[in-house]
Amino acid sequence: MTRNPRRMPTPMPPANPFGLREVDPLPPEPPRRDWRADVRSASALSWLAGVWLALSPLIVGYEAGDQSWSPVVAGAIVVVLAFARLAGAYAASWLSYVSALVGTWLIVSAFLLQDSAEASWNEAVLGVIVFALGLLAAAASDAGGEGRQ
Repeated sequence: MTRNPRRMPTPMPPANPFGLREVDPLPPEPPRRDWRADVRSASALSWLAGVWLALSPLIVGYEAGDQSWSPVVAGAIVVVLAFARLAGAYAASWLSYVSALVGTWLIVSAFLLQDSAEASWNEAVLGVIVFALGLLAAAASDAGGEGRQ
């Protein structure tokens, strides 16, 4: 057998005199959360809150001085917006911002329009919930939008 003179010798790995393991200077990136799942979760809860709002004048028992149209209209708007998000409008964060505005209206109307404590508490608590869920879904859409083209 003849030796091929053009063949280069295999380079030797650098010596590691202490036997230490080489470490990558940057840790691996953690897996990214699915932002669509966050939008779906917040929207599903918003949908439930909207259904409760629409039915609450019948369930809570609003009194004659209470404005029962406010939670019914707000609930219908929240249901439609949440359904749009659940149907696939995950990137449309403006829908969730509108839902958060409806939550703000519910908080304000609880003190301006309602006479009974039950109606006021119902609208104020649901207003806070709708507001928070709207901002949560919008934030998830906005965070997910950073990776979109």
